[in-house]
Amino acid sequence: MLKRIRQYFFDRAVKHTSRASHYLSWDNIRTVLVLFESDLQEKNQEARDFIKLLQTEGKKVVACCYVDKKKAETATLDNYIVIDRSQVNWLQRPKEEFTQPLKTQFDVVMDMTENDCLPLKYILLQSKSNFRCGKSRVDNELYDFVMEMPPHPVDAKTGMPRMDYNFIGKLGEQIIRYLKMIK
Repeated sequence: MLKRIRQYFFDRAVKHTSRASHYLSWDNIRTVLVLFESDLQEKNQEARDFIKLLQTEGKKVVACCYVDKKKAETATLDNYIVIDRSQVNWLQRPKEEFTQPLKTQFDVVMDMTENDCLPLKYILLQSKSNFRCGKSRVDNELYDFVMEMPPHPVDAKTGMPRMDYNFIGKLGEQIIRYLKMIK
């Protein structure tokens, strides 16, 4: 029930938000906001590797992650913002004081979340960017450029999806590849 209430208020926020969409080629992108879900150990090696890749491409990167813990252990820096459960309200909307560094203009926002993460979707919605990209979802109206990712392979013994590929790396490689191709 609470999940549906949260989704209702998020959908209302989407309807009341307007922005102009503007495509940028890879060569014209200078600043990138990367949104991703943190693992519970807060290691995030996949995300760190992807951020390094963007930086080697000459992009200024700000990363924001959500860790589903009461209190995150990782420190928030100027270009690496960590949001935990203590920093969101009951609707899962991040509190203003924790998202202040994200109020600057970004050329592109890359949503690298595999699952729906409401705190990061609010940040995506509030971000000052004319170009947003991410994984194809039910609510694709949030994005200007979407990538379809293959489902996880299913383990024959358990019947459960096996998490055996680098989601952020694969999605990021695909996004970069297509942005470089399209001029």
